[in-house]
Amino acid sequence: MNDDLVAFLRARLDEDERLAADAAKHCASLIAAAARTEGIWEPPYDGSAWGSSADHVYAADPRGDQPRADIADFGAGAFMLTPHIQNHSPARVLVEVDAKRRMIALHEQAATDTESSDYLVAGPGRMLLVALDPVVRLLALPYRAHPDYRPEWAPAI
Repeated sequence: MNDDLVAFLRARLDEDERLAADAAKHCASLIAAAARTEGIWEPPYDGSAWGSSADHVYAADPRGDQPRADIADFGAGAFMLTPHIQNHSPARVLVEVDAKRRMIALHEQAATDTESSDYLVAGPGRMLLVALDPVVRLLALPYRAHPDYRPEWAPAI
């Protein structure tokens, strides 16, 4: 596997993590502002309570009975965006980043194992590396529009 691909993936995951963390903080600040204005409740916001009205996507108290904090005004189509936003909350993105980093770590451990002088370590490492190579390439695929993505990283499958 190309070390450049792993470095590329790590950089994209760092970006995803930063954006998700920033979004979570922004949502928390919007909810905190609503709480101060309405004087009813305080964060923390756990990323799970999203909703929509006819023209807004909003975050709400996870208990569902407190004021909402508007996130965006999308016009009449806001209700169509809510399921997507719910499925891609900052909390979920952070879990996905962690899972992808663990897959990359498995790949790196397999690569290290292939260099062992112990054939009982090197042999299984080679087999695992063959299996994980396409997985790492698939992990990079969503970033194919990034200017640093290289066509040779595209998975063969």
